[in-house]
Amino acid sequence: MERRLWLLSWKELKDIREKIRFVALPIGVVEAHGPHLPLGTDFMIPLYISDKLVERLNGLIAPAIPYGVTTSLTGFPGCLSVEPETLEKLVFQALKSLKMSGFDKIIVINGHGGSEHVKALVEAIKRAWLELGVRTLLVNWWVYAAKKSKEILGSIGGHAGTEETAMIMAIKEDLAKKELFDESQIFLIEEGIEAFPLPGSILIYDPEDKAEIPPIDSCMRFANEVVDMISKIVERTLKGWKVQSDNVELK
Repeated sequence: MERRLWLLSWKELKDIREKIRFVALPIGVVEAHGPHLPLGTDFMIPLYISDKLVERLNGLIAPAIPYGVTTSLTGFPGCLSVEPETLEKLVFQALKSLKMSGFDKIIVINGHGGSEHVKALVEAIKRAWLELGVRTLLVNWWVYAAKKSKEILGSIGGHAGTEETAMIMAIKEDLAKKELFDESQIFLIEEGIEAFPLPGSILIYDPEDKAEIPPIDSCMRFANEVVDMISKIVERTLKGWKVQSDNVELK
C-alpha cells in the first residue's frame, strides 16, 4: 500500500482515510552537519523514521517540512532559515489542512533541536488542539533516543555527531562521506562561552562525549531500536487518544 500522501490521488486518499490511524509529519531544517553529512540531515532522519512508523502502525506520511529556525550555523553555506513565527504558522496551517482532509491525529517527528525551532513547534501543536481539536504528538527523536545512543554507540552524539551519523548511514551508508570527516570541525558547547556564528559544524555538549563514524552494524542496530522505541510511544499515545475520543473513563 502506498503511504506517501503526495503520491496518492484524492480519490485513493478518500477511499482509505477511514482506515488510517494517523499521519506522520517529518520536520527539520537544511543546515551544515559537519563536512561529512548532508545538509538535509535534520529532515531526512525524520522522514526515515516516519516511513518505518507508518508501515508498522498503519499511518500515512505527509510531505516533510524542510524549513525551520537555524541561525548559529549560518557561517557555513547551505543554511536555510525562517523566522520562528513563520515556522509556527506553517506547521499550524499544515495541521489545519490535514484536519480538513480528515486527519486529526498527527505524529510530528522533528529532527532539529534549536530552542526557538522547538518552541515554535510546541506553540503550533498547542494551537492545533485548542483551536482545531487536532491531537499531535511531537517527538524530538535524538532526545528520546539519547540513552539508546549511549548504550549502542557509546556517545550521545550532539549535532552531526555519532548518533546523527549513525542514522544517516542506516538510511544509506554512502550518504556519510567518511573521507570528509574532520575532527577539527568538532566544537564543544560550554557554559559561559558564546560564539556567533559557531566556528565548528560538529557540536558536542559534553567534554567526555565524542563524534566519530560508527561501524555500519552499530548504525543499523541503533536505527532499528530507535524506531522500536518511537513505535511504542506512538502506539501508547494513539491508544490514550482513543480513550479520550471514545469518552471512556480511565481505570
